[in-house]
Amino acid sequence: MKATNSSAGVVVPSHSGFMSIKLDRTNYPLWLAQIVPILKSKNLMGFVTGTHPCPPEFKSNTDGTVTTEVDPRYATWHQQDQMILSWINNSLSPTVLCLQWLDSQHHKLHGPHLRRDMLLSRKTEFCSSDMTYSL
Repeated sequence: MKATNSSAGVVVPSHSGFMSIKLDRTNYPLWLAQIVPILKSKNLMGFVTGTHPCPPEFKSNTDGTVTTEVDPRYATWHQQDQMILSWINNSLSPTVLCLQWLDSQHHKLHGPHLRRDMLLSRKTEFCSSDMTYSL
């Protein structure tokens, strides 16, 4: 897998050929078997599971007051989050991508939308069997 370096030192694999199966309504277990190792190999599962939350946008003084200086961890976190979203979107069939986009528009109006939705709570929508798959 060919990789490029970003300005923040994040290694970003090229999109060509890193996932051979696009998620559709019949192949969730196979898709999951591809995406999870990619995220784990880059230590990025915390973005999906919520164990690596977004840091505050602004730095705080030692007394706890918030400054106007942007915390660089915030920008790095958002860069990585968007990279993960790009990988996930790139791994979806056009039909599923459309459904995901419509769902994200709903969540913009009605609450936060997390990457984990695609990997965790939607497994029943995309899996045609009754088996349970865990991350």
